[in-house]
Order: sequence, then structure tokens, then C-alpha cells
Amino acid sequence: MLKNGSFLRLFFCYTILLCYSLSFAKGKKDHIILILTDDQDVVLESMKAMPHTSRILGKQGAEFTNAFVTTPVCCPSRSSILTGMYVHNHHTKTNNANCSSPAWRHGPERLTFAKYLQDAGYITGFFGKYLNEYDGSYIPVGWDHWIGQVKNSRYYNYTLNRNGKLVKHGNRCQQDYFTDLIVRESIRFLKKTTEKYPKKPILMVLSMPAPHGTEDSAPQYQNRYARAKVPRTPNYNYHSFDKHWIVRIAPPMSSVKMNFTDLLYRKRLQTLLSVDDAVEKLYRSIRKLDLKEKTYLFFTSDHGYHLGHFSIVKGKSMPYETDIRVPFLVRGPMIPKNVKVGEIVSNIDLAPTFLDIAGVPIPSQMDGVSIMQLFRISRWKWSGKFPITTWRDTILIERGGKQKFVCVRDNQCMKVKKCSNGKKTNKDPICICDKQFLDAIINKLQDQQESVRKERSIAERYRRQITSPSRRSQDSTSWRLSFLNMLADYNKAVKRLNDIHRRLRLMLSINKNSLNYLKPTINGCLCEHEIDHANKLATDAVTKDISASGPNEDGDSALMTNRSDGYSGKSSCSRPPLTCFYQTKDHWKTPPYYTGNPFCACGNVNNNTYWCVRTINNTHNFLYCEFVTKFVEYFDLTKDPYQVNHIYYLICSYK
Repeated sequence: MLKNGSFLRLFFCYTILLCYSLSFAKGKKDHIILILTDDQDVVLESMKAMPHTSRILGKQGAEFTNAFVTTPVCCPSRSSILTGMYVHNHHTKTNNANCSSPAWRHGPERLTFAKYLQDAGYITGFFGKYLNEYDGSYIPVGWDHWIGQVKNSRYYNYTLNRNGKLVKHGNRCQQDYFTDLIVRESIRFLKKTTEKYPKKPILMVLSMPAPHGTEDSAPQYQNRYARAKVPRTPNYNYHSFDKHWIVRIAPPMSSVKMNFTDLLYRKRLQTLLSVDDAVEKLYRSIRKLDLKEKTYLFFTSDHGYHLGHFSIVKGKSMPYETDIRVPFLVRGPMIPKNVKVGEIVSNIDLAPTFLDIAGVPIPSQMDGVSIMQLFRISRWKWSGKFPITTWRDTILIERGGKQKFVCVRDNQCMKVKKCSNGKKTNKDPICICDKQFLDAIINKLQDQQESVRKERSIAERYRRQITSPSRRSQDSTSWRLSFLNMLADYNKAVKRLNDIHRRLRLMLSINKNSLNYLKPTINGCLCEHEIDHANKLATDAVTKDISASGPNEDGDSALMTNRSDGYSGKSSCSRPPLTCFYQTKDHWKTPPYYTGNPFCACGNVNNNTYWCVRTINNTHNFLYCEFVTKFVEYFDLTKDPYQVNHIYYLICSYK
């Protein structure tokens, strides 16, 4: 038994050692580098184009084989990466609504991992694409060094905010190719910062444009993968009749579109070769600066991509494996080498992981968890088993709806106002519900009918003026000028009249039975759901009209190709509420070029809103989705890994 003096001396020594170790740990903060790609899939084997990245991070670190994004849309996913929050918490639901908006700037943007790490003593640097609607007018909080691209991804002819100054770049390959510029600037920042502040920890984000459109590869790679094709999986060019409506109405692709998907696949891979070079250059600099044992290096994408799957030519934002799975690699001091981790991780886990590495408490608003929990064992004793007994087996996948609007009457005039997120007030309602909702539709119909009557009276007045004797008695020159002016006004009135007629037909398709679907809710209303359901009803009317036009000579329905109604080209490709694109030979400005026939294709819709759970454990591997249209999908991916058939109704029938 220790005497009091010995015990006090031992306790004193232990306290000194503890304080020393804590101060040492506090001073020894590792560097953190995130390399983020744009639209990079993992299901379509894009990592095969990145051997350097696979070797440096995969073979020398950990590869997460079940990495998902919580939303397969650019700006919402990037907002989740920055904040560690789900979309329903940071409220950036689309690439437009609240993407780099004032609400974002004064709210979630002040809670990013960059701000927390900057406050913890990190020197922070950002290089590349930020958010789709970033306008370059400010430097986001939390960043000491800022080179952010204005607006969306581009490889040439873009504008950067360089630490507060807007700088335009052209199309000179060596100076302007954006992927190369990002890695050049980041290496320069890393060298200067380590020289000036050798004991300071560094955070860097390299946000690459690849493989996002416009898919411009560097000249040295424009002939690579000349024979590569999209993997012909069972869901490629598969006409699915059992999924939500935007998938059901997509007919099998023609040979023209299949060839296009293969070309786009090659161009995407070519852009990733430059990213792979960038990873190798960055890693060489890290080794040269003797930072390898002090640096965590992460590699992932904001979401995946589909090419020809379920007959949809291209795109993202679907809740399927092609769109929600992403590459996820990490290496660092506590990461074992050459291991594959099957636990579910997500984009919302990056922010809390960075804070955990830095020794910063993870704030309560972050929905993600630190993946470092999976590696809290000695790196020398890695056995393939994790030291913790519980880890989530389910992740939420969601795609928010488009911006909601309400019609409000102001001095006998109807005005459109945006619905705000959150609070419901009488002065600024977030929605209109139940009887109010129906009244709003009726009022809108009455207002538009009144507008029709007014437009008709205007047209009749023009007709009387043109044919009146007083007009005919004027001299020919003045009469001709007056006639042309009235004719121009008349044409405008007719155009407005046609627009009103079209909207009326659309709204009148919402029949009595459909409106009865909007039943009263308990203690209030499900406003967002009801308005989205109204969008669905209107969309159904458009779909019926499109489907009625039947297939054309190429085997595609009117939805996916140019209409034969006297219009041609890009203008006829616009089909609200569908999101469509028009492909021509002059679409790409760098080789390889598209040489096929022009075509129109539609791959998304504004009300493609859903909430899904993706579960993987020892007994289950499934995706369950509820769409805002009340449609439900369920896939057993153990039996059906390509999600060819959803089996929700089979399960319900069995029960």
C-alpha cells in the first residue's frame, strides 16, 4: 500500500504526463484534403480510368464499398457535404432553390466544416466548383484562401473568384484547363502554407469539374477509350413498366441514342484521366513536403450518374444505384492499408469525420457520423473486424421538390409569392390547404376565364378598327403603319390567349375525383404534399397528351423526340414540366465530337420528389422509396442488383 507522500508524487507525475500528452495531441493536428469530383459514378466502373487514385488511396488506404449520397443532385449534395446535414435540414432542395441564396449564406453556410476547422486553428483553402448558383460576389465564411468557380462546372472559358477578385479564363489548354489549374493552385498553396506556418494544420478541398458536362477532356486524352461502351447491364435500355411515371414513359432507345450514350461514356472517362493525374501530382507533393504521415486524403463524388439505364439517355437525380452510389476512398495515419469496408457511409459523414480528425466536438445539428469510429484500433493490428459492435445499416435518400409558390390577392390582383421554409404565418403562408386549396384553383380558373374574355374583346376591337371606314380613308402610308402596329399587338394578344387556353386545358384536366383526393388532414395540413400532388395531377395531364401522340419513325414516343407538328429543333424540345435536352452535332466544342442525327430526350421532371431508405445488413439489402405522387417502389437488391423489377405490390399481395 502506497504511503500518502508516494501516492501524491505518483499522482503528480501522472497529471504532468496526462497534461503533456493532451497538449501534444492538441498541437499535433493532421492535415485534411478532400478531392471531390462532379457527377462521378462507381456502378459504371469509372474508377477503372483512375489507376493512380486506386493505388494511392485504395491500395494504401480504405475503400468503402457501400458509399451513398443522401441526395443525387449537385447543389443539395454539396450542401450536405459542407454541413453534414440532410437536405431536409439545410433546405437546399434543388440546384436552384436556396442554392447559394441569402438564406443559405446567413444560415447553413456559417456551419460548414471549413468554419469549424478555421476556428480550431486550421488554415483553409478551397479550389474549384463550389455550388451551382454561386455568383462569385463573396467569399464563403471559413476559407482563408479561395479560388471558387462562378456558377456550374466548366473546363474552359470560366470565371473564378480569386480571393475576392473576379478573374476570367479562356480556352488555352496549358493555362486554363480547369482540372490542371485546380491541382496547380492547390500544390502552390500547400507549399507556401507549410513553409510559412510549418506547425499549422491545413484543410484543402479540390473540387474538380470532371466528369460533369461539358465533358471536355485534355488534348492528350481525346483519343483514349475509343472502343469503350456503357456496360450492358440488364437495366441498360430496359423499358420498365413498373416504376414511377417518368421511367415508365421512356421508350427503348434507338441505335442513335445508344451510340450517343457510348460516346458520352468515353468522354466522361477521358476527363477523369486528368483528375487521376492531379491526384498523383498532389500525392508526390505531399511526399516531397514530408507530410504523408500527417495527412488524411479523401476522394469521393457529389453523386453518381446513369447512361441509358431504364431507357433514359443520361442524367442523375434518380434513387437508383447508378445515381446514389459513389466512390469513397481514404488514406491517413489511422487508416489501415488495402482494406475494403462494407459498412454504409455517406456524404453527410465527411464533415463530422473532418471535425473528429481535428479534435473538434461534432455539433448537434450534423446528421452524419465520423467514420473514424470504424478505425479506432491500432493500425498495426488490423484484423478486418471493427472495434465497435453497432453501426447504422440504413441511410435516408431524398430528393426535395421544386420551389413552392402561392397565389395571393393584392388589391384585386393575383400575385405569385414563393413559399418560405419553416414557419407558417397568415401574412406569409407557406401553402394553401384543403378547402383553401380548392378555392384557390377555382379562383384561378375564374380569373383566367375573365382574362380570356378580355383578350377576346381586345381582338374584336382590333378587328373593328382594321375594317372601319375611317381607317380605309386615311392615306396609304399612315394606314399601313397603323395596321402593322395593330397587327403586332393583335399577334401578341393571340399568343397570350393561346397560352391561357393551354393552361386552362391543363387545369381543367384536374377532375372532380382527383380533387376529392385532397382530404382534410389532422390539426392542419400537409401543405408541401398537397401542392406537389397538384403538380402531379397537372403533370399526368401532360403525360396523357404526350402519350396520345404515339411513336414516330425512329421508335420513340413524342416525349423523347422532336414533334412533327410543324416545329423543329431546340424550341420543340421544351416540354414543361419535363427536363429535356436537345443533342446536335455542335454540342461539344472539343473532340471526340458527336456525328449522329440530332435528337431530343427528356430525363427528369420537376416533381420527381421522393424519400427512400437504403438498407444493407446481414439479412437485408433493399431500397424502399415513396414518391410524392404516392407511388411506392421496393427492390430486393440481393436477388435483383440491377433493380429491374420492383416487388412492392407482390409483397403487399402476399400479405
